[in-house]
Amino acid sequence: MSLRSSVLLLALVGCATSYDGVPVATDYRFDQDDAASLEDAESLAWDAVESGDKVLAGVSSFTTTRVGVDSVGMAHVRLQQDVDGIPVFGGEAIVHLDATGAYVGVTDDMVRDLDVDTEPLYTADEALDIALDTYGQGNGLKHEATTTLMVLRVGDVDHLAYKVRIPDVDRDLIAIPVYFVDAHDGSVVQSFDDAKHVSLSDADKTTYDLAGGTRYSRAVVGDSSDADLDTTHSAIASTLAYYAAAHGRDSFNGTGGKVLTYGHYSRGLVNAYWDGTRITVGDGDGVTSDYLGVLDVMAHEFSHGVTEYEANLTYSNESGALNEATSDIFAAAVEAYVDGAVTADTWDIGEDCWLASPALRYMDAPSTDGSSRDHYSARYTGTSDNGGVHWNSGIANHFFYLLAAGGQHHTAAYRTGTVVTGLGIDAAADIWYLALSSYMTSSTTFAGAATATLSACSALGYDATTCASVTDAWAEVGVTGSGGGGGGTGTACSLTCTGGTLYTGTLAAGASAIEPGGTYFYTATGATGTLCGASGTDFDLYQSYSSRTSRFKQVASSTTSTSTETTTYSAAGYHYFTVKSYSGSGAYQLCVK
Repeated sequence: MSLRSSVLLLALVGCATSYDGVPVATDYRFDQDDAASLEDAESLAWDAVESGDKVLAGVSSFTTTRVGVDSVGMAHVRLQQDVDGIPVFGGEAIVHLDATGAYVGVTDDMVRDLDVDTEPLYTADEALDIALDTYGQGNGLKHEATTTLMVLRVGDVDHLAYKVRIPDVDRDLIAIPVYFVDAHDGSVVQSFDDAKHVSLSDADKTTYDLAGGTRYSRAVVGDSSDADLDTTHSAIASTLAYYAAAHGRDSFNGTGGKVLTYGHYSRGLVNAYWDGTRITVGDGDGVTSDYLGVLDVMAHEFSHGVTEYEANLTYSNESGALNEATSDIFAAAVEAYVDGAVTADTWDIGEDCWLASPALRYMDAPSTDGSSRDHYSARYTGTSDNGGVHWNSGIANHFFYLLAAGGQHHTAAYRTGTVVTGLGIDAAADIWYLALSSYMTSSTTFAGAATATLSACSALGYDATTCASVTDAWAEVGVTGSGGGGGGTGTACSLTCTGGTLYTGTLAAGASAIEPGGTYFYTATGATGTLCGASGTDFDLYQSYSSRTSRFKQVASSTTSTSTETTTYSAAGYHYFTVKSYSGSGAYQLCVK
């Protein structure tokens, strides 16, 4: 078919009998369990995109991949773009119909005006060998890999390419590399790692014991006498219960898929991950982390499965950061559900297993972990970490925290001047879930997520005043509107440190240093640190404490938008201070008393 025009998102106010010449009924009540109802939804969606001005310009062909009905009775018809029957990577659209059958808009991530020769010159086996050679495994993993012929746009160039997926999870190195091999010249035009993992994720579930091994075929069903495996099994049960109670969802795939979890994978593995079929959990190394099969990590990994079966956010760049953030968001929601209320721990990820710091990530202040970015202007744009999927997840994490709890950006320099009105974690999670399941596609960006969450808020029946919180929260993290920033290099300050010990050093922009000298000290009365950084910089101070010489926790912080900070903690034990450059570079002095 040939379509002539494009619409990103249209809003229909009230109940109409037609839209741009599209006939609709006024008595539809879509039902997810009624095949005829779903067929009606698909037919109405196709009528909408084929009639009137036609809403998908420059798209030659597409097929229906799924029809869903959400909690408010709206139907969402997902379309996959193709060229000569070959699917277009990331070329997707979702046609939205209200409960009466009226067309209300489309989430449009179709790829326009493709120009590609669909006759391959390389075979799938040849592409597979190229990908395996690129990965460095020769033909050793050939039996595990899959190849799919697709059309892919990279920059301004359209390619006919084989998508080669190589699951490599039977070794201590955990990776699922994906390579796109051009079917005409054999070059690798794009790649990413599809292993959804974090360095920290009965009839309906089974938890297995790998006992330090890596061969899943040798795993045995775990026993509740193993406290770690019992914790994991309970965490999966709680996660299933949350999704059923909060979103009416039956397991990760929405249709009752059995959850397979494998604990005690390998030895000293500081990791947990979802590989598309199961969750794997490492024991930690006893220094960075303990066993990782705790509640929020398991909810995180399970939620990667939910994302895969809904928007299927591509695990690279901004869509990958949204993928990671989705898992943290629902990890927080599951923890609040289990606790019966939001607590300080709700916003910490991995606090029950992480030893190197109080938690792995902090949704209420993501950048305090030293690597996460929580404002769009500070986002990572390089190629490491799959384009910053973990580091940039802090942007959406902090958005969600502000939407749920309210307030302003935790860093004063980024504040817009508007105080976000919090909606509570349940409403915020409802909005994110509906956005993920009905308005996001595999290539959704941060800007697309802002549109998707606003659409979801409206679809859930919230008024304009309430949905303004969605807009305000995205503005506070720099995705819409603008925030603050700044910092430079200035002259060193001079700090008087009578009766204390003075430490000095120099920081590059974004760097940090531990005083004294990368170690800790003992005091019987507690400690106070006063920091003075170079003029024009924004240096921050963090204080950590332990009653022994391990398991330090951050106990105080001072993060104003200046170069002068003070922290104190009055307890006998071991202390150290971390000086961090939020912006700017130069010398610093730290007085410890």
